[in-house]
Amino acid sequence: MERAALSPDYDGYDEEDEEDDEEEKEEEEEKEEEEEEEEEEYEGQTSALESSWTREEEEEEEEEEEEKKEK
Repeated sequence: MERAALSPDYDGYDEEDEEDDEEEKEEEEEKEEEEEEEEEEYEGQTSALESSWTREEEEEEEEEEEEKKEK
């Protein structure tokens, strides 16, 4: 708006606006990449926890079976 007042031939969109749009687009892409990385990290942690829980459950089941066999 200020530029329009300063320049009578300003059409409402110029190089500065284009550069701003490009910067915004780059920032948006970087933000999306960061979110994807965080999501992948979270999924990896979740998967590791699930594996750990599964192993613990299997070990508990094996122990229970051994105890039953001993009796």
